[in-house]
Amino acid sequence: MSLPSKRPEFETETDRINLSIIGHALVKATGWWLEALPRFYGINWVAHAGSPHHSPLVAFVEGRARNYEHTTVMVGLHKAMRLAEVAAMTGVPAYLAVLWGVPSHDPTLTEPDVRIARISVAVIREVVCWGGRGKGSMRDWQDVEPVVLLGLQHFVGLNEFGEQVKAAQQRGAK
Repeated sequence: MSLPSKRPEFETETDRINLSIIGHALVKATGWWLEALPRFYGINWVAHAGSPHHSPLVAFVEGRARNYEHTTVMVGLHKAMRLAEVAAMTGVPAYLAVLWGVPSHDPTLTEPDVRIARISVAVIREVVCWGGRGKGSMRDWQDVEPVVLLGLQHFVGLNEFGEQVKAAQQRGAK
């Protein structure tokens, strides 16, 4: 039996396109295999280092898109806690991958600007606050909540991150 959600889903076709851009960029930079997780995980993907069948997990990843007007990324505390919780319980790192500039809206961008931040309890403790959408952009009363505000200093470019991942894989293979 399927019960209706108490809160409407706000994901759009543009959101799905942006997630696809993030996923493809992440695979290209790291060589990982990405698998979409069932909705109840509350996280977009799990990454494998090799073949998708019975290979070790290397990361849990949530994707977001933001325009250049923002110098921080706001994530609901519940989402950040979910990422930190799955990392703590499994020992597999959790990341937030953000597409800056939103190429689906800006055809002049040829290479997506994706940046990635590792999410942990320590990071959450450092940047948790009360916030959310402003009055002009609120979709419903639940758009103001405890949030995590991650500044650019928490992120590394995806190319640099990919180089770090590949270097770690090479060290592990030796």
